[in-house]
Amino acid sequence: MRALAGMFVGALMGSFVPVASHAADIARCGASEGYGYFPKIGFAASDQSAGEWTEDRISNGRFTVTLSDANEFDILVLDATGGIYSSRSSGAVIRMIGKTDEALALIAIYPGTSIETYTFVRNVDGDAEVMWTANKYGTLIPKAGSYRAACSFLAF
Repeated sequence: MRALAGMFVGALMGSFVPVASHAADIARCGASEGYGYFPKIGFAASDQSAGEWTEDRISNGRFTVTLSDANEFDILVLDATGGIYSSRSSGAVIRMIGKTDEALALIAIYPGTSIETYTFVRNVDGDAEVMWTANKYGTLIPKAGSYRAACSFLAF
């Protein structure tokens, strides 16, 4: 069922998001769970949980990582609101920062607003997952977050 959902999301993203032709899927990952930190500034200043790490999840979020024939990565995101967007089309610069037989690490830099890191791994049981972080500094609500998601497909 999880693989079918991942294929659906991948197909859905491919049909609505303009991407470079001949892009191959590298990873398809599901809902993310982790922790978020909102500093006591800006809109979060009056929130009681601001200034503390709190459980955070993106239950309906999904993402697919693609690699084009021109060796350009993209991260296609189905966010919690149901919207789909391309990280590259949103201004991100995405680079591979490391690769081993078991892991692939990417960084997505959104100039002036945020940085995200992604580490995709296949564990000894053969399960694929991603550990990812977000640091939003040029937004209305600054935030740091650390997450983990299972991946239904991983090929690098």
